[in-house]
Amino acid sequence: MSRSLDHLISRTKPEIVEAAEKKAAHLLHESVWDAIEDTPENALNMRLRSELMRHLAKRVEGWAVGDEEAAHRLGITESCLIDLMEGRISVLSLDQLVSMAARAGMGIDLVVKQNE
Repeated sequence: MSRSLDHLISRTKPEIVEAAEKKAAHLLHESVWDAIEDTPENALNMRLRSELMRHLAKRVEGWAVGDEEAAHRLGITESCLIDLMEGRISVLSLDQLVSMAARAGMGIDLVVKQNE
């Protein structure tokens, strides 16, 4: 290899290693919840809740009705509907979200897998 090419490669190696380390650190977590929650149980609960919230919000938007009617269809208060639509995950339990999904006519399939 030419001297200038060797110099260029040696100069970029730390940058390549740093980029690879960042990518590897990102790959350590299955989701953002794994990175920010204290326990795997909390991370799993938050992943399920966020997924249900996303689908519920999409369903409500598809109804193209007012807040009062949407809340009535889900069997919740308007303030709870606002929490759902604004993504306030900390105030809605998994049980509440499952009930809302059922009232919205949504089915939920559960896939259980063994973690390695």
